[in-house]
Amino acid sequence: MKALLDYALALDNEDAQGIATLFSEHCYFSDGALRRMGRSDIEVRHSGDLAGVFTTLFSQYSFSVEIKQMLPHAMIYIVRLNGEAFPCIGCATLDGDGRISEYIIRPL
Repeated sequence: MKALLDYALALDNEDAQGIATLFSEHCYFSDGALRRMGRSDIEVRHSGDLAGVFTTLFSQYSFSVEIKQMLPHAMIYIVRLNGEAFPCIGCATLDGDGRISEYIIRPL
């Protein structure tokens, strides 16, 4: 799925605005990948807020992404934050324009 590949590339490039443009205006983003660190899930319901969330995250951590498997509507990947690996799966729903309307990330 091109949208998920573009998401991974933008994440790897620490491109907060690029991530936001991949999502429909009224979207649902739920990221639970950092649960093992005791962090609460990140939940966003508007693409305009995603850039701010990722700008903050990119100021706190260095990111790198390694895609392990692409599926029709999901991606299994490893996100490294300051070098620490967080294996996760992300499942997406796209709108009619090919933008992500829902993306749910959970740890593996």
